[in-house]
Amino acid sequence: MAHHLNLMEAQQSLLISTLNLIQLRTSYFQEQVFREVVVVTKSSIFVKCRFEDCQETESGALVSSGSNELVVEQTDFLRCSSKTKCAGLKKENGKLLMDCCLLKECHGKIDNDIFGTAMGSSNCDAKILDTTFLMCWKAASPYADSVYGLYKGTADINGINCSRCISRGGGLAGSLNEVESGVELRYIQGVQSEEHNAFEAFQTEHTINYMNIINNTFTHRFFNAYQTKLTVISGCFFKNDCYNNYGTVELINCISDGLLGATFQEDISTIKFDVNECRTSRRFTQREDKNPLLIVMVWLLMNLAHLEIST
Repeated sequence: MAHHLNLMEAQQSLLISTLNLIQLRTSYFQEQVFREVVVVTKSSIFVKCRFEDCQETESGALVSSGSNELVVEQTDFLRCSSKTKCAGLKKENGKLLMDCCLLKECHGKIDNDIFGTAMGSSNCDAKILDTTFLMCWKAASPYADSVYGLYKGTADINGINCSRCISRGGGLAGSLNEVESGVELRYIQGVQSEEHNAFEAFQTEHTINYMNIINNTFTHRFFNAYQTKLTVISGCFFKNDCYNNYGTVELINCISDGLLGATFQEDISTIKFDVNECRTSRRFTQREDKNPLLIVMVWLLMNLAHLEIST
């Protein structure tokens, strides 16, 4: 019995030490409202938070840099603006996980070919899932190029919806600039918007699986593949006023009312979609019966291999 007690005490001591390590190395925020810029320099987790009315920031409402990991889940960025770019979120280096987020009425003011007007990353392993960009921005000027933009690093993009966005300098459904080839790009949609082009890639080859570009105005071209090749598999392109591609673009099993190279040319098409909501409820203020410490522990166990514990 004494042996078992000593073992339990040792395990509890190890757990306490590990939790202390988490507190030192990780910041955790849940169901908080931020109306000023938040800058984080160590691994941080934001769950069901809201960044609202963060106006005229230097480079975003939530800014993270360094080799740390930034996790943002079920979080909204509302009415945020920047003097430069990335009005909502900016991540440089390290890792980014952005899951089930909303960016609404977020915009920057400087046109460039790297970051987006609502969010962007640089030299980062970025994973963006089930995220909506709504009215980013609402006018042709000021603008800051693409709705979102990733520069170098890697990307895992799944379930992006860009709706009712107006800008003039970049890609409506995203911009990848020198991002590593072979990344996962799937289920991307751009609808009822105005932009320079539908999607753009620079320098490195990419393939998009399942894409909708519907009822948009493009000022210059449809797809922009600069010094690279862009392949789209299973795409639907209807009611857009511009279908001129730039660069090498390959379309496989695609349907359109005017885009040259599409597998099928039709004036109208009816397609069934299966949609899964990433939020069971959009309620923000009601706290759920969840233990934040348990969530942090799960996150720790998933990333245990990345922790450096010195003895």
